[in-house]
Formats: sequence, structure tokens, C-alpha cells
Amino acid sequence: CLLAPRPLGTCSGDPTVSLRLALLFAFAFPLVARAEKGDDWRPDARGDAAVLTRFKRMLESDPGRDFALKRLIDGLGLAPLLAEYEAKVKATPHHFALRVIVGRLEQRSGRIENALASFRAAIKERPDSFLARRLLAETIADASADSTDDAARAFEAALQVAKKKDEKRLCFKRLAAIAVRGRDIAKALGYWRSLVDLEPGNIFAREELAQTLTSHGLHDEAIREWKAILVARKGDTAKTAETLRELGRTEEAAGAWEAAVATYRRALALVVPKHWLARDLHERIRNTYKQQGKLGLLEALFENKKAPDDIAELARIREAMGKENEAIVAWRAVIAGRPAEPTPRLA
Repeated sequence: CLLAPRPLGTCSGDPTVSLRLALLFAFAFPLVARAEKGDDWRPDARGDAAVLTRFKRMLESDPGRDFALKRLIDGLGLAPLLAEYEAKVKATPHHFALRVIVGRLEQRSGRIENALASFRAAIKERPDSFLARRLLAETIADASADSTDDAARAFEAALQVAKKKDEKRLCFKRLAAIAVRGRDIAKALGYWRSLVDLEPGNIFAREELAQTLTSHGLHDEAIREWKAILVARKGDTAKTAETLRELGRTEEAAGAWEAAVATYRRALALVVPKHWLARDLHERIRNTYKQQGKLGLLEALFENKKAPDDIAELARIREAMGKENEAIVAWRAVIAGRPAEPTPRLA
């Protein structure tokens, strides 16, 4: 009755519905009343000692919980919380979780050397902990742009103890970024390929690899990756069109402008004329012809076309050529819904 619309009054005789409504109002009205008074009745209310104690237990059972750490910092303040956990570590120096928590708090306090020492002490207690090794590696990597070798070694050590795909993925990504920062592109590509091999069916990982290859000027390898992605996306028209656009951009960057134009046109065949991607593709084709000084060839391809969208593209091509008067003629034809009248070609 509450889920489907019915004529007014048809539910009033149903005792089950009456009970549901009574329970709904019984629970809802007290909460509304308390909220109106400004009371913070949430279970994670700031400063609630019992709640903060629960968050401490939660964090000490799993020192990687970001949510619990944030709630404790919000509720107690960073400096008091750090002092409290430093005292706990002093009392129990071989406690793995306490060492990690102190390291995380020191890191947030900007005490990087102390944080590194805490993470190393935690690793000493539990050498196979991915969490401790990851935190150590991230702290080293973020501390200085010059510490690429140390950061790479730390992430390699974390990778050795990583068991989950997410953990390995994180390490490969950070190692690739460190290699790029150190201008070792070959090594970065090795990490990206390892990332793809980790999940061969993960198209997004392949896209990241293709984009990385393109950004570093490795166009031939990038083109191979985009073509592999096209095969994987067979049957998905929208994604295929978008992938063709990326392939065309890479071919264009590689200097293969004719191949790029052909690829853009393949993508155009998959989208309706008024789609945003169609407009983008037409613009890319115009720009490619313009860069080659061959807009006249493109103009000739559209001069005898009759569809309003094609005439509109002819107008844009003529605008790009600086033929303002002829462009106006074409636009008027679009507005009138009829083909453009022939105009004399300028030499």
C-alpha cells in the first residue's frame, strides 16, 4: 500500500498498514524534534568519549583505517592524540599497531624522520606487513623529489609482501611514477606492462598505459595499445567511438595525419551528427587539414553535399579558411534548410 499509488482512503481499513504508519511516526517524530532542538544525536558526535574509545579500539585493531584516524584527530586534536600514543608506545615498545599509528600521526604532524623511524620499527615487529611497508614507501616518495632510488627500493619491498591485487596495483603505479620522475621511461613502461598483466581484462589499465606511452612520445607502442583496446571493446559502439578518437589523436601526434583522419572518420560513422563527439571529431579533422595546409581539399569534399549538417560543416571549413562571405552563404543555406548555391572558388 505504501509502495504503490491507490485511491485515497483505500489503506485506512488495513490494520497492518495502520501499524506500519504508527511505527513510522513513533520513530520519526522524536528524531525530528531532537534535530530541531539542535542536539547532535549522531553516533559519531564530536567529543563523545565512548565513541572516541570505540574508534581507538578500531584503529588499534587495524591501524590502516583512515576513517577511524580522522575521527580521532577531529575529536581530540592531532597533538594530544600523538602524545597519547607516544606514551602507549613507550609502555609497550614492541606493539606493531601502536608503532604504525604513531608513524601516521607523526607524518601528519610533519615530523617525517620520526615517522620513518616509527614505520621501520613497525616493520621490524612484522616484516611481512604490507601496510607498514607501504606507509614507509609513500613517506619516502612524498618527502623529496630527489629520493627516487630510496622510494623505488621501498615500494619494491612493499611489492614483495603484497598479496592482494589492489596492493600490487598501487605498487606498480607508484613505481611507474617514480621511474618517470627519474626519467627512466623504459623502467616505467615495464611497471605499466606488469600492471596490465596483473589484470589482462582490465581495459582501464590498458588505457592508462596507452595514455602514458602517448604522453612520453612513444607513439608506435601507444597505437598498438589503442588497437588492442578497440578489439576488447568490440560491440560497444559508444566506447569504440571514443577509443577511435584517442587512436586518431595518437596517430596525429605521431605525424600520420592521413591515418588520423581516416580513424576520425571511422568514429564519425558510429555517432549521430549532433552528438558532442561528432562535433569534436569534425573539429579535429579541420585542424588536421589546416595544419597540413590542405583545407581546400576538405572544402571540396563537402561542397556538393546536401545534408544540412554537411553544409554547416562546409561553413565551418570556410570560416577556418578565412572565406567569410562564402561561409555566410553556407550558413544561410543551413538556416533555410536548402543546399548552398554554388559559389566561385577563389584561386
